[in-house]
Amino acid sequence: GSFGYSMSRDGERRFELRRAAAVVVGDRIAIPRGDGGELQLARVHSVRRSVQRGAFHPHTLEGDIVIDGVLASCYSSYVHAALAHALLAPFRA
Repeated sequence: GSFGYSMSRDGERRFELRRAAAVVVGDRIAIPRGDGGELQLARVHSVRRSVQRGAFHPHTLEGDIVIDGVLASCYSSYVHAALAHALLAPFRA
């Protein structure tokens, strides 16, 4: 499954990776604001599942990607994010 960045549910003001399938109405997700790299929060108003045919899993050197205006992780549950990021380290050098 895919991951995105959402505000922690424990009341602390920090972002955490959350499986897209685990996002629920009321969660706050990270939305990039302009080109400055700043993030703003947007509350989730609805959730729907989309199943598509084929493989859709792009990777960036930074490990993040913006999809439909939402900041998401390139990593998935198939390979642990820390391991995948380490494997891409030689390409970032």
